Amino acid sequence: MADNGKRKVLHLKEYFKDYRWFPLEEAEKLARELVASPSVRYECRKTIFLIDLYGIYLRVTEWMAENRVPITTGELPSRIAAFLLWNAMEEVRKREQAEISFSGMDFQKLVGEFLFRREEDVPTADSVTHLDMRWELFYAHSPLKEIKRILKTTRSLDPSLERKLANLRKGIVETPYGTRDYRVYDDFIARLSSWLTARCAEPGFYNIRVNRGGVCLDEKEVDIRIAIRAMDIMAGNEADAVCIVSSDQDYMPLHVRIKEAGLKTYHADVAKFDMPDNIGRKIRGMGDDAIHVRMTPDIPHDLIKQYVQPPILLDLHGGQYEALWRIMHEMGGEF
Repeated sequence: MADNGKRKVLHLKEYFKDYRWFPLEEAEKLARELVASPSVRYECRKTIFLIDLYGIYLRVTEWMAENRVPITTGELPSRIAAFLLWNAMEEVRKREQAEISFSGMDFQKLVGEFLFRREEDVPTADSVTHLDMRWELFYAHSPLKEIKRILKTTRSLDPSLERKLANLRKGIVETPYGTRDYRVYDDFIARLSSWLTARCAEPGFYNIRVNRGGVCLDEKEVDIRIAIRAMDIMAGNEADAVCIVSSDQDYMPLHVRIKEAGLKTYHADVAKFDMPDNIGRKIRGMGDDAIHVRMTPDIPHDLIKQYVQPPILLDLHGGQYEALWRIMHEMGGEF
């Protein structure tokens, strides 16, 4: 199917405004007032996701390039990442549901009752269970400007400097491990933060080295910031469970510490969504606490749905629509 014409894309907040009876914030406030009543049995379990975005961005953009999906802005890569993270959240939700001591109306369903209620209707519930999932994002800003500055200072050491600078102007960085595409990295971070309504942590930085093999990049401070945040969560009794989203296996001692503090702990290597055999041995060894995420036909299907069915929540450009149709069918999906 062809991509026909320009469409009005609604931000999620506009969607709530135009298609719901009440603003989302008001509906949540009313739901919280109801569960605060002494006559309502209420249990809440809170999970905080600590997400290292760097590996997810790299793998999503590499996957798009391998599958011939044009990368024009950060919108589509960020939406793919959002679906993968939502899938991880659903896997954690299933496990956390088993920790709830009784059955009751789901809190999000109660919020929906308030969102869509007619003015004369007042939702009621005798018992409510709430699996509260929160996102916190950890990342370093785009390294392109700093790489360009360093390359210019090493002009005499690198005869291929002009080619590398030309690629940098396009957002492409040559590394000893291959080329990396940072064209839409900052846009990806901004769009994903908005779509997930995430609490963004203070970003880290890159340690940048240049040799004849290319530019070597090491993300710095992100892992230690995640560890510090996890310790703060434990000390402040902020949650019942923590899920670390990273490919790094060095977090294993932190998982032990979290469990010793009486919290549940999970680990999701979302960046290996299409390479499950490459997930680290220590992460796989966590058993049911290891969260596995896959690229399934549902993801391109739902991306197409957000583009073609009102309310339009996604904008696609330059052949992205056709590429998603092709991928969905190659994976055995249907629309």
